[in-house]
Parts: sequence; C-alpha cells; structure tokens
Amino acid sequence: DTLQIYRRLRWGRLAHLHLLDSRQYRSWQACRTPGSTGASAVRATDCASDGSMYLPKTREIVVCYALLQVLWTRGERLAEDAANDAAGGAAFAQRYVWANLRFILAHEVGHALIEELDLPVTGRVEDAVDQFASLMMQRVVDEGETAGDAAWNLRMAAVDLLAGSKGHYPLEAFAD
Repeated sequence: DTLQIYRRLRWGRLAHLHLLDSRQYRSWQACRTPGSTGASAVRATDCASDGSMYLPKTREIVVCYALLQVLWTRGERLAEDAANDAAGGAAFAQRYVWANLRFILAHEVGHALIEELDLPVTGRVEDAVDQFASLMMQRVVDEGETAGDAAWNLRMAAVDLLAGSKGHYPLEAFAD
C-alpha cells in the first residue's frame, strides 16, 4: 500500500473538497496568504484537543488530527461489534469517519455563516448549527447517494455525538 496524502470529496453540487495531509507541508496554502481576508479555509492540524472549531479571526475551520483518530477508532469498534471481517471493518470505519466529517464540516460552516453574516439565532447556537448540519446532510448529497445513504450518514453522526455525551441533559438546557 502507498501512503495517500490527499483525498477528494464531492459534497453534492455544493462543494468539491480537496484535502491534503499537511503534516508534511507546513507552509500556508498556495491560494491564501497569512492574514488574508478572503474566503474561509479548512485546515487540519495538531491541537490540544480532539475537536473542531471555526476561528473567526482567521476565518478558518480547524479540524484536529486527534478528532480524526477518535472517529477512526470508534468506527473500528463499531465494525467489530457488527462482526465485520478486517477488510469490511476498515471500509466501515472509513465510511464512519467520512459521515462524521461531513456533519462536522457542515456544523462548523453553520458557525461561520452565523459569524460572517451576523445571523440572528433564537435559542442555543450549538442547536442551530446542529440543525443546519442535519439539513445539509439530507439536502446536499453526492451523486448516486440514496435517501438511505443520507439516513445512514446522519445515524453515524448521531452515534458519534452520543458517544461523547455525558448522558445528563436537563430540560432547561433546551428551553428558550
């Protein structure tokens, strides 16, 4: 096997993402200069946490490498629970990571839209961007993707959200 340092992901007709594992390349992207005020960018990097975030100051969506590792590990564990063989387990884990990455990117795009367009939000911002991400995953699908595929992707995103939950959600947290 060769080491693949790039990946392309089509997100329906909305976006074509070209991802590069930048751990080997530490300079800024060729199409952006440091401190530019142009379009937002997505950057994968080493972080102190296993999360993702939108940074308004630099207009970047940051995805931490540790998050990708956590997603891969959860995908492998779910594949083992479903009694998939090794090859099927790796394919399942990859599909699990991509389903969650789609949700995570849509979630962070929601934060970017709220910030950049100064959109009003009634209720909790996190709930609003989760709803936005859920809608995007249903409405913006790849060619050949079925409604069942979109439902599976959303279910895998829900599995990941619940895996990281503390399990206690007082009703007041969701009331306006």
